[in-house]
Amino acid sequence: YFEAGDGFLMLGTVATRLRERAVSVKQEWLRGATEALQRDGTLPPIESLCDLLLGYWKCAPIQESSLPCLPVCLNQCERQMVQGPICLQIVEIINAGESAYAQFQRIKKLDTNLEIDSNYDKKKWEPSPKRMLMLELTDGYQAIQAMEYQSIPCLNTNTPPGSKVCLRGCIPCRHGMLLLTAENVEFIGGRVESLVKENRQEKVLACALRIECPEAGNDGPDVELPDDDFLDDLNDDDLAEVDLEQYN
Repeated sequence: YFEAGDGFLMLGTVATRLRERAVSVKQEWLRGATEALQRDGTLPPIESLCDLLLGYWKCAPIQESSLPCLPVCLNQCERQMVQGPICLQIVEIINAGESAYAQFQRIKKLDTNLEIDSNYDKKKWEPSPKRMLMLELTDGYQAIQAMEYQSIPCLNTNTPPGSKVCLRGCIPCRHGMLLLTAENVEFIGGRVESLVKENRQEKVLACALRIECPEAGNDGPDVELPDDDFLDDLNDDDLAEVDLEQYN
């Protein structure tokens, strides 16, 4: 219990209100955040307190704040439907529908040719007239790849790593990859500064191109591009209504 004005506030009540917003938090994180608010003054009513805590949660690393919500071993499943609502954190985001080289040039405003590793597979990064975002998402316990299966206006490559999204409805997962549409994705917001620094676009693209970038490592990005076999497998009966031609 925590004293709040003339009465007492039970953490369980706050946790229940947050769960109603599809946010399931750890008890120790909730206690610490509430105590921090209490040190700053009298706690507000429950609804206002939930809004404040939700703001804290959006900018906290999800592995510190939240309970697991993804199905066990989802990233190893060949075919599964995931039922929302579930709230996840964006670890990394990249546009697989445009040349990494062109994107890097635009960010760095370069006019000269870059020295690209001879092992770089240019075919994967051929320019496309349509955007296709690839994301790495996590519930703090399990990482999962996701693909922009149909346009999602609320997301783009400038979306800060650490942002939170709520996946709603029934989302297909094929070969460990979630297939997302605008109907499934609600952008909540937030950012995690350590992820913003580690997975900024400049660094992710430089890693993909295997060129030097300040503080960038030699490994490629964690977000993997779908291969032809994966895309071919999506043309089955249960996904026939989705138009993959927009990504060609």
